[in-house]
Amino acid sequence: MENKEQEKEALLNAASLKNKLNKLKDENDFLKELMKDNPSSLHVEQAIRITQRIGTGTNEDPVREVYKLWTIGGKFITSLNSYPL
Repeated sequence: MENKEQEKEALLNAASLKNKLNKLKDENDFLKELMKDNPSSLHVEQAIRITQRIGTGTNEDPVREVYKLWTIGGKFITSLNSYPL
């Protein structure tokens, strides 16, 4: 009886380790992608993003989305323009 419980626990531990390994591989792939541009620094922070659709739909003024980024404290960070939508 004890052997079956040990086997079950070993299988659960192996599955947990496999999940952890897969998560680390995903994180490693993500970090490799981030590092392709050779950044001088990287910070992960919370921000507020407001999406606004602008433009009249003409060639001179195509419809596009503008993303406005703000800190959680209300300080404006930047505006990013997707062109065209």
